[in-house]
Amino acid sequence: MFPREDQVTGQQARRITIGKALSQGIVNNETLGYFIGRVYLFLTLLGIDKDRLCFRQHLANEMANYAADCWDAEIECSYLWIECVGIAEPSKYYDLRAHTDKSGVPLVAAEKFAEPQEIEKLVIAPVKKEIGLAFKGNQEMVLEALEVYARSYCILLWGKRRLWR
Repeated sequence: MFPREDQVTGQQARRITIGKALSQGIVNNETLGYFIGRVYLFLTLLGIDKDRLCFRQHLANEMANYAADCWDAEIECSYLWIECVGIAEPSKYYDLRAHTDKSGVPLVAAEKFAEPQEIEKLVIAPVKKEIGLAFKGNQEMVLEALEVYARSYCILLWGKRRLWR
C-alpha cells in the first residue's frame, strides 16, 4: 500500500495487511477495506503478480469532490505503473445532501427507541490448522482475505472441513 502520507514524505510503498491499515487509520473504514481486499483477490486471481500490484491512496488534490477516501489499484507494466481500478468511499450521505440542497426537502430519517436495543453479533474465528491443510502455501493470503470477508459475511463452509469455530 502507498498511503498519501508516505507519498508526500518521499517514502516507498509498503506491505501491510488490510486489518493493520484499518487499525492504523490508513484506510478510512471497513467497507473501503473490504473492497480493496476484494480487488486484490480478483486481480491476483486473474494472474496479476502481487509484487507488481500496489494500492495507492489519492493525494488531497486528487480526491473526488464526493469522496472521503480514494485508492487506486496500480499495476507495474512495461510502461511504468498503470492505474487499473479506482476505489472511492463516498463521504457519508453525499447523495442525500446533494438532493436536499437541490430540492430543499430534507431526505433523512431517524428512529428513536424508548429502550436500548440488544443486538446479537456472530463472531467468526477461522480454524487456522484446517485452513492450512486446505490451502497450504496460500494460508496467509486466505486468512487475510477472511479477515476482510468476515466483517461482511457471517457463514462459510467449505466441503466437509469445518473452517469456522
